[in-house]
Amino acid sequence: MISFLNFSYRHTHPDFHQPFGLYYEKDPERVTGTFDYHMIEIPKFRQITPDFDNALHRWLYYLDVGYQDPDNPVVKEVFQMDQGLYRFAQQYQWNVNDPETLYAYYGYLMECMDEKERISTAKTEGKAEGKAEGKAEGAHQIVELIKKGYDLDTALKKVEEDAKQR
Repeated sequence: MISFLNFSYRHTHPDFHQPFGLYYEKDPERVTGTFDYHMIEIPKFRQITPDFDNALHRWLYYLDVGYQDPDNPVVKEVFQMDQGLYRFAQQYQWNVNDPETLYAYYGYLMECMDEKERISTAKTEGKAEGKAEGKAEGAHQIVELIKKGYDLDTALKKVEEDAKQR
C-alpha cells in the first residue's frame, strides 16, 4: 500500500520515503514482504534534487510535476530511461482525454458531492429535531414543576440547571 501525502507527517524523520512492514509482536522477525506500507511525503521529495537513476525518483517526479507538461525535455529524458513510466504516461494522457472516462469520473464526483450533501442535510435535520425535542421536554418539565408548586422563575432556573448537567 502506498500513501502519497501532500504534507509532512513525520517532521522529525528526514526521509521522504518511509516504508513500514509487519512484524510479530513477540518476535521481531518480519511477517511478510507481500504487505508493506509506504508513506511518501511529497513536500520532502520536492526539497531534494531527484536522482533519475532511481526509479522511485522518476515516478515521483512525473506524478508531482511531469504529468502537467509531458513535452518538457526533462520529462522526455525520464521517459527514455523508464519505458514502464512512459507507457503509464501514455495511458494517463489517453484517460484524461477520453470522453467516456471523463464522463465516468465526473459522474463519480457528482455521486460523492450528492452523498456529502445528504450527510450534511441529515446532520442539520437531526440537530433541528434534537433542539425541538429538547424544547418540548423543557416545556414539559416546567409545567410539571409549576404543578408541584414552583414559581415560573424557579422552574425555569431548575430546568436550565438540569440541561447544563446533561
